Formats: sequence, C-alpha cells, structure tokens
Amino acid sequence: MIDNPATQHAYIECFGNNGTIIAPGASVVYAFVHYNIAPGAAAGSVTLNSNYAFMGDDNGNELGTCNHPNGAIPMDCPTTTINLVNLTLALDCNPVVSGVQSNCHVPTGTSSLDVELSLENISGAAIAINGFNIGAIHDSDTSRLAPVSTLPPDLFAFDGNPDFTQASFPTGSWDCSAAPPQADTGGDGATKALSRITCASSSLAQNIANHTRKPIAVVHYSVPAGAPAGPLTLNVSGSSVTDGGSADVGTCGPASSVPMACPPATITLYCKIMQADVNHNTIVNSTDLQQTATHFGQLPGPANYDQNFEGVINSTDLFLIAQQFGKRVSACP
Repeated sequence: MIDNPATQHAYIECFGNNGTIIAPGASVVYAFVHYNIAPGAAAGSVTLNSNYAFMGDDNGNELGTCNHPNGAIPMDCPTTTINLVNLTLALDCNPVVSGVQSNCHVPTGTSSLDVELSLENISGAAIAINGFNIGAIHDSDTSRLAPVSTLPPDLFAFDGNPDFTQASFPTGSWDCSAAPPQADTGGDGATKALSRITCASSSLAQNIANHTRKPIAVVHYSVPAGAPAGPLTLNVSGSSVTDGGSADVGTCGPASSVPMACPPATITLYCKIMQADVNHNTIVNSTDLQQTATHFGQLPGPANYDQNFEGVINSTDLFLIAQQFGKRVSACP
C-alpha cells in the first residue's frame, strides 16, 4: 500500500499463525514492491530504504527492528540505490559477434585481441553527443592481455590506441588530439594497464537515436607469448559523455547527477588441450569424445564439455576435441 504518493512511502503488514522457520545462513523473500518508471524520466539516482521495520515471532515478540523508535533488537536494513541511465558504455570483447559480448574465452596462443567501446542510447529519445572522455580503461593483468603502444600518426589523433571510430561520427568536426590517446598511462602500476581516450567536436554534435548502439573506439591488445590460462577483467572509470551544450549526459566511475551504466568485461584465456580433456586424465583421447557425445544437444551445455563456449553441445564440440586428439595437457602454457 502507498501511504504518500508524493514521496512513495510504501508499507506492508503480514501476520500468520504458523511462522516460517529460517535456517541459519538462509534467507526468505517476504514481498516484492513493484515500481513504474515514468515515461521520459530523467537520468539520476533513486534511494530505497526501510523505516519502522519490525520482524516478530508467532507470539508477536520482537526478533529484530530497524529505524524503529521502539525497537530493542537491531536488524540490518541496508539502503539500495537504483540508477536510471540514459546511456550504456559497453566493453565488447568480441565485436565480430552481434550484440555486446562481455564474457569472452580466448585460446592461449592467440596473438591479438580488439575490444570495442560502444555507447547505447536507452533514454527514450535521440541524444546529441558532442564529446566523450574515457578517462580510464583498466586492464587487470598485462601478463595475459597488454594494450599495444601506438602513437597517433595523424593530426587529429584518430588512429592511436585507443583508436577513435570515425565512421560512427560523420557529423561535426571531431578531434582527439587535445589529450592524445594513451595505451597505458602507467597509472595502475606494474602488471596492469590504464588506457584513455578523449574526443570532441568543435562544431555540430552527433545524434544517437534511441535504442541505437554506436562504437566509439577500439582498444588494441596483444596476448604476450606464453601467456598463462586464466581470467582478467576490463572495466571503465572516470568517464563522461557530453551533449551539444557540453553538459553531461552520462558519467560513471564515479557517477555524477547523470549516471551512465559502465559494465565490466571478463576475458578468460584457456588452453584448447585442457578444455578438450573433459575427463581430466591429462591426455585427449576417445574417452573424451565419448563422454562429450553423451551430452549431445544439451542446452545449456555443461561448461566442461562446451569447447567453444556457445552454450550447447553439438558436432562442433566433437570436432574441436578431435583436433586435440592425442595431445597432453603438459603442452599447455
């Protein structure tokens, strides 16, 4: 029930004769609050918190309270923040596949990898983009993935690393040379990398239609020779996008009054031989093929048998195992 529509104070009271037993460490969902997002709602943050919360036993005795004037037994009632955003700044670790791929598996022995940064407008209306500052693209492990050091060869610093995607910005006079792109500023220290790029138009802004995603830059990475299998994370911070009036239309890491979604990407280097050795006996043989065949057509496919990580076990997985036939896991880096 809504007590005060102006400030959205919602409350619920429930009683029962036979209480629910909650085991130690377990949780129970007691209710859902359903919200509407108003058409044209501006980007910003909304805070949800609990006041006058009371939990009792079968006899009405207090088990816990929070923000309650008569409470004696404290109960944890954390605050939740919901960010309404106009834009999503995504890291796509496999740009050749449709949609944003933020969880990628890359075989050891691969020499290079391109990661695309894209802006998606989810505001409900077109947004005019006049500039962007991607202040930090953090690479958690340069022993597995390292940005290629490239000096921009042109006047406007378009073809550096990160590499501005000119094709997405045909409108305006764009320039990335005021603070030229840097593959690694050194700001994250040894064994990590911090890449950055800032570009702006000195004249017309570029419109991005609602529900449209535009690539804005590509970060070129190398996979060092002998790079070990394992995961690494890419994430963005200190970033902003501005409109034709140079006002923020999205910020993240940290967000200002106009938050923008900036989800991370995870890249996992894996050894093809180890992945094909589904029974973990250190060699790829007919048993691995037989065991994988027993899961044929399974959706979702068990990760241990899914050789190409596409979520289903099919003939491609059997073919990829056959390619590694007779090889030993000791050959993995």
